[in-house]
Amino acid sequence: MKNVLLVVATNRAMDSRTQSCMNAVRMAGAAQLITEGSSDVAIARNISLSMAVRTMEMHPDRDVALFVDDDMVFSVEQAAALCVYVAEKGVAASAVYSTSIGEVAANSELAPTAGKWLAGFGFLAVPRAALFAMAERVPKFQWKNGQDLYCFTDSALHEIQGVTRWVGEDYWFCYQLGGVDLLPIAVGHLKTIPLFASDETLQKIAAGTPLDVGEPEPFRVETAPGEGVNVKQERRAASKRRGRNLNA
Repeated sequence: MKNVLLVVATNRAMDSRTQSCMNAVRMAGAAQLITEGSSDVAIARNISLSMAVRTMEMHPDRDVALFVDDDMVFSVEQAAALCVYVAEKGVAASAVYSTSIGEVAANSELAPTAGKWLAGFGFLAVPRAALFAMAERVPKFQWKNGQDLYCFTDSALHEIQGVTRWVGEDYWFCYQLGGVDLLPIAVGHLKTIPLFASDETLQKIAAGTPLDVGEPEPFRVETAPGEGVNVKQERRAASKRRGRNLNA
């Protein structure tokens, strides 16, 4: 992973499990950039993206920026697989992880290109060329101490598919890239417990099958190595149990 710059934006104490994952990736050869200093998520993203550009300008051997949130769980092999794909294809790509309500943290319906996705920054890899090309076309703004930052993204109203929508900073960044690829690589998102995409979800993504709209995709909770609980099935079972109790 000697061609990778690992970028983490944080404004809190990092989870020790995420720190361990980052250390392992760094030991595998990745350079590491940690940015701090703003509770405004959009500003924090622009700081980390701008610093990534400047760092990669000084280190031309780093041709993939891997953006990781401070509450993710992943392996070196997963990071390497994602970054190799991005380096070979020359396109941005994300792994699959869930939100706290059990939904995939990505959207294909709003992507500007068929087959592409809008994804979060949780585990997103961007090739150097794409990042630098965007830096050339976005405006700059002055931040603290006269620091110039690239305005790569924001959380604001944007028109997508003829409809004015509120778009988060992660989706808007991906939208400006033309969308990203979503790979069937399940990384954990720490929301008290790590949630991973289920095999069913990964099979759909690998096959290019649309995910169900209006119902969370199934996710599994890791309880022990090789074991898991299907979140959607458990929710349905709990609902049935509640119904029986109400009817008793």
